[in-house]
Order: sequence, then C-alpha cells, then structure tokens
Amino acid sequence: MPGITQIRLGGFGGQGIVLAGLLLGRAAVIDGRWASGANSYGAQARGSACRAEVVLSDRPVDFPHVLEADVLVAMSQEAYDRFAGEVKGDGLVIFESHLVRPARSAPVHRGLAAVEAAVRELGNKQVANVVMLGALTALTGVVSRVAMESAISNHVPERFRQINLQALRRGFELGEVPGRVGKSSRIVEGRIQRPLIDETKCSKCKVCGLLCPDLCITGGRVSGRIVIDYDCCKGCGICAAVCPKGAISMVLES
Repeated sequence: MPGITQIRLGGFGGQGIVLAGLLLGRAAVIDGRWASGANSYGAQARGSACRAEVVLSDRPVDFPHVLEADVLVAMSQEAYDRFAGEVKGDGLVIFESHLVRPARSAPVHRGLAAVEAAVRELGNKQVANVVMLGALTALTGVVSRVAMESAISNHVPERFRQINLQALRRGFELGEVPGRVGKSSRIVEGRIQRPLIDETKCSKCKVCGLLCPDLCITGGRVSGRIVIDYDCCKGCGICAAVCPKGAISMVLES
C-alpha cells in the first residue's frame, strides 16, 4: 500500500485499542515513514466505545484523521457497525470473529479469532490487540515485521514484553494462513470459554449486565447476586473485560 494508508482500529475500552494504534504508528516511523495518530474513547475507561486512527504516509501528513479507511480493525460489534461503511471499496476489514457478526461481504472481510488465541494459547486475554496487530501486519504489509517487533520491544514495559512478542508472532501466523476469510464457525458450534464470577470480589455494580450484548447477565432479585444465563451466553468475554473489580474470569470449556 504505497503513498497514504488510512487505518482505523475500533473496539471497547479495555481491549488495548489505543495502545495498538500507538504501536502501529511507532513501527511505521521505525520503517522510515511518516505517521500521525488520533484516538477517542468514552467517559468510562473500560467498556465504552474506543477507536484509534493511524495515517501512514511517504511524506509529511497534512491531516491526522481517517477520512476513508483503507483498513478497519473491528474488535467489537459496535465498532464494526459504526465504521464498516466507511472503508474504501478495495479496502480490508479485519474483525474479531467471536465478537463481531459482519453484515456485508464487501470490501474484503477477514475474520480472526484473536481473543481465542490470546486466551487459549497465550493465557492472557489482554494481548488480543497485539494478536490483531500481527495479523494486520501480515495481511497488509503496511509496516515490516521487524519494525513491529522493535516497537513492542521499545515501548512495552519489560514485564509484558515477552508475552506481547509471542502475541505478535501468533497474529502473524493467523494472518498468513490462507483460506480463513470470513466469520469463524466456532461461535455457532459452541463457545470456547465461559465467564465465572468470584462472589468475594463482585460489588454488584451490574456493569457486566448493562454491557452484555446478549443480555445474558442479570442481578438476582432476592439475593442481589449476579446471575449468568449460560444457555444464551456465547462466551465473548466482554463481561470480564469491563468488570471494574476483576471479579469475572473466563475459563475454557472442556
């Protein structure tokens, strides 16, 4: 993608969207390109809508915001619904296949199970954003793999560096696998993880229930306990990501 490349990343607070945009811009600078970035997020740090915009160019960037995206990375349904229509006809949409149900086939869509890779293979849901970065880099070549590794090594705290580099490598593998365009069928076949609530940590704030996309979480009428309806829960992990007390954890299905 020579010249100017406009990239938008969207999701919800807590997914590391802003960090992903920062790392992408840093990698471009390491590659010798010009980069400009902007981000926005809701009043709540976790759970609210969040986006990062990165403009890469072979010359100084005149305007720092994305007008029409060449690439959209959507890690939430809200981000997809809001921004998928603002991607160029020959652009690319990369979406988290366990959180997003795409409503169109054009431009080209690529579904990737970044959350699954982060949880099941790396044991850390917080690095799903870097898995996506690896896939983005492999699919588009907007920055080099060496530059992305260097950006992580230089700008991620040392105690998190190794797990993020592992996540980047896994993302490259996902992006390089042919024939995986479209939505993963795992969500239909059955969830891969389920939420569990630690009652000793839960403050009954009900944020999880308010943000559950399938309305699977409710407050108990008598005890005040938070109740999860596993018959409709798809294991998306949003509740665990937004819980302000860290009372919800995702465990793998047997």
